[in-house]
Amino acid sequence: MYPSLIIILTLCVLLAIRLAKIRKHQSETENAFWNREKQADTAVDRDLNSLTYITIPLDKFPLHFSEDEAVIMIEEALEEIATHRLLNLNGKTNTDLKIEYGPGNLDTVQQMGDDFSQMTILLCDYAKCLMEVERYHDALTVLSFGASVRSDISTNYMLMGDCYQALHQERKIPAVIEQVKSLHLLLEHKILDYLEPMVPEEEQELENFNKD
Repeated sequence: MYPSLIIILTLCVLLAIRLAKIRKHQSETENAFWNREKQADTAVDRDLNSLTYITIPLDKFPLHFSEDEAVIMIEEALEEIATHRLLNLNGKTNTDLKIEYGPGNLDTVQQMGDDFSQMTILLCDYAKCLMEVERYHDALTVLSFGASVRSDISTNYMLMGDCYQALHQERKIPAVIEQVKSLHLLLEHKILDYLEPMVPEEEQELENFNKD
């Protein structure tokens, strides 16, 4: 038998084995998905009144600081959404939600998650308005709340860096960086690339020393 033919046959065998493994993996993945879906569709509906919801601390926000129509609209939107029940459901699929809260609650819970996402966007918009009039401490109050509820909006953390830089408090930025790393955000690298150059050299040296 020619060596080239042996090589071709060997490659064909290896390819067949590889394809068989891929098909098996796909089949197992599909079966796991449908088994989980079955589990989700038969889950018991949870009492939503027993949940702990996110509360917007409007009493700590500098509401009505401006007569600008755009600012007023954001404040009104925040006041409205503060009356809603809010849950951070970032990263959870519909299957996850049905298993955790019950299929009968899916639409209601999805709305809570959507409202939470809308809130995180409003927080950033409001912080920008505050920063435009150099109210950096107030902006940090708003943004720190966003960080405390694990917002997945990259702008929230980048604006925190801007505020600390404006207040000459760059030494506080490493804490923001560590929080971003703990959240495993989709745009983590973008946020870190933005924040890390703001850290004072002595802080970077200290961090590197501690790592060593």
